[in-house]
Amino acid sequence: LCVRSIRTCPGTSYCKLGKQDALGIGMELDKLYHAIGLPGKFNMAVSGCHLSCSESWVRDIGLIGLKEGWQVVIGGNVGANPRIAQEVASGLDNAGILKAVEKIVQCYQASAKKGERLGKTIERIGLEPFKAAL
Repeated sequence: LCVRSIRTCPGTSYCKLGKQDALGIGMELDKLYHAIGLPGKFNMAVSGCHLSCSESWVRDIGLIGLKEGWQVVIGGNVGANPRIAQEVASGLDNAGILKAVEKIVQCYQASAKKGERLGKTIERIGLEPFKAAL
């Protein structure tokens, strides 16, 4: 019940389609959050463009690089009950992304029941507490 390794695509480092530095942000998030204990399993993904090669739409927190900054989506999940993430912010720079992820993780930690994934927490309490935290 912790943050798993951050999944990233090549972003601007190795891909012509990349709009943002997915590897850089992914590595920074991994340093900050990898193996941090949380109420439930927690996956993050960083995609450098809208193609979402790292499957950001089906992770607890997904970051998607756009020309004008980062888009943040939360609550995605795969498995028996798949769930597409919902957008909570857009147009953020790198510093804004780090703050947004911190706020989302704090809100999840305060609101989730033991073993509950972020998507289930959102279904139970709604998306508004997470938007308000940002």
